[in-house]
Amino acid sequence: MRKILFPIVVMLTIACTVGIYYLLFDKIDTLFYIATIVTCVSEVLLLMNIPIWTGEKMFNVTSVTISRSVNGYAIAIFLWTMLYVLAIHDLGSGTYTVYIVGMLIATLIFVVVCGASAIGADTAEKMSVEVQSTVDNRKNIVQFVRISAADVSNATKCDDTEWRDDVERLLRMITDNLASMPAEKLNNRPEIARHVEDSMTDIATTSEQLASAEDREALKAEITNKLSRLNKYITTIKTL
Repeated sequence: MRKILFPIVVMLTIACTVGIYYLLFDKIDTLFYIATIVTCVSEVLLLMNIPIWTGEKMFNVTSVTISRSVNGYAIAIFLWTMLYVLAIHDLGSGTYTVYIVGMLIATLIFVVVCGASAIGADTAEKMSVEVQSTVDNRKNIVQFVRISAADVSNATKCDDTEWRDDVERLLRMITDNLASMPAEKLNNRPEIARHVEDSMTDIATTSEQLASAEDREALKAEITNKLSRLNKYITTIKTL
């Protein structure tokens, strides 16, 4: 539907513009053609940047930045053309040197601003993607630890003692310390994530043996010791 509607809107806009200028100008001369063509080009540029036509292409920083630069350029050349037609042309010698110089300056400014803005927006967008990837990486690690912590909690449910309260406290401390660790540190040092994941997997496996263990107290002490070491490791890494 948009592909059909867009050319119709463009044609109607151009037709209306030509009609308005035809009525406003006393004679059809070079100035009439300049004003008409530049105005139509400006209108098409502005129409092309309306989100209804561009769709999802506009939903990123670079596209929005370029779109704003194009809109600014379209408005600038239209205003300069109107200023030249209404005020400057009659004061000159009849040549279009001043108008052409003005258009070239506007185009040069547009190219510089658009290029610089596009490069800056693209860089910012890449940095944003990298930051989001780093944050997501930490979320994945924390989620893994929470799942493993839930396994440990389920395996120790049969033990309604102070020891189980200590286990739950250590699990919370491990999860909280890991969640508050700088995401960049986890991303730049993948060995931290591997150590945490391996340790939590080992603790969860050890906890599952609790129900059938002959020496439960020794196994409970081992679980507590492993949790304490892991919590101390995360706390130490976090503060470095």
